[in-house]
Order: sequence, then structure tokens, then C-alpha cells
Amino acid sequence: MIFKNQVLGIINVCSVQKHAFNQDEVTFLYTMANQLSSTLGRLKLIVASEKSKISTMIESMSDGIIMTDDNNQLSVINPAAKRLLGFGEQSNVTSHDIHERFHQINLYPIFTEVYSTLKSIFNRDVSIGDRTLSASLAPVSDLNKKLVGVVTVMRDITEMKRADRIK
Repeated sequence: MIFKNQVLGIINVCSVQKHAFNQDEVTFLYTMANQLSSTLGRLKLIVASEKSKISTMIESMSDGIIMTDDNNQLSVINPAAKRLLGFGEQSNVTSHDIHERFHQINLYPIFTEVYSTLKSIFNRDVSIGDRTLSASLAPVSDLNKKLVGVVTVMRDITEMKRADRIK
């Protein structure tokens, strides 16, 4: 099966009998394979387009977004999260870096609680240097309600905290 010069897969129909398929059956299978490859190709393009939209949205957010998978490995981190956690926006941040930083700012116990209880935790304040971040963490599940990861959303609330102290 080919779509736009890209191989999507192979359909193999065989029989132990010689001449098991007549010309109409072969034509039907050929037509079905073409329709299937066209449909799969279009679906692949739609999925790629949606992934691109989501990626662009996450990359452009001012809130920090971190997603880890069900093995506690980093799968997504946007530039805002890198900046808020004190990494360079262009740096290559690893799972180890995130876990280490979460330990340093006392966010790791909250992170593991979300993994173990599968319950969201909202607006937990953590300090990193002279800044205060508000972190919200939520489990991410698939359609079968199986845990596929945890998303962490962080926002710098330093100025809001200073304004509250002045009041």
C-alpha cells in the first residue's frame, strides 16, 4: 500500500491452490488496497497536522508544561518550563534533570503522589531561588483509563506573592 510515494504497508493474500482467485477477485482486492492506502494516508496526514498544532501551542505557552510518560520519563517540556526551572531554553533537558530539579524544589513528593493516587493536585507553591512557582499536576490517562503519564503546569507567581505581602 503506497500513499504519496510512501509505503504504508503490505497486504498479502495467498492460497495453496493454484489459480485460487479469479480476475474479478484480484481487481476487487487491488481496489480495496488502493482505497485503504488512500484512507490510511489521509489519516496519517490528519494525525501529523494535529500533532503539529498541539506542539506549536505547547511551545508558545507562557506557562511551563512538562509531561512524563508512564515510566516516569520526560516526553514533553516547553521552553517556558525550561526557563522557570532554571535551564536554558535551548538546553537538552533529560528525565534525570527534571527529577533532580523536582527534588531540589520539593516538588518530587507531589509528583509521586499524583502517580500513585491518580488524583490531580492544583496550585502547590514551590520556591526556586528567589522566585515562587505555582505547580499543578494531573495524571494523563488513555481511552481505557490506563495511566500514560503525568502533566505538570507551572506558573511564576513571584510578583503576585510580593503584591499580597505588601497589602
